[in-house]
Amino acid sequence: MDKKTYLKEWREKNKKHVQKYRAKWHKNNPNYARDYRQINKLKLEEKQMEYLKKYPWIAVYRNTRSKCFYNKKHNYYKRKLENTLTSEQVKQLWFRDRAYLLSRPSIDRIDSSKGYLFENCRFIELKENQNRRKYYAN
Repeated sequence: MDKKTYLKEWREKNKKHVQKYRAKWHKNNPNYARDYRQINKLKLEEKQMEYLKKYPWIAVYRNTRSKCFYNKKHNYYKRKLENTLTSEQVKQLWFRDRAYLLSRPSIDRIDSSKGYLFENCRFIELKENQNRRKYYAN
């Protein structure tokens, strides 16, 4: 049995002990996560950039969720536009619309009165999306 498997099994058998140890450790090191992020900021940013290069649709997924759920000042949040897209669906859209071939892919809601629904979304060039916005604003 390798070390990794052994440790995993040991943690399973000794769950209460591990929980107590972790609680005590976090109590004694309350700023560890914050300090780690500050010290390793560049390294973490590089890892994030690598991840987003490998999975570019994740950034789009995060942005759509942010607009609809978390950013209370955003117009989509105020209008209560629904967002039922999952990261897997955004990935499907990405490859369906071949967004990887676009110079600046942008997710577009075909019917702007509806939210981010799989059947209402597509990827188009950012410039085209911006022009659509101007067209519908007038």
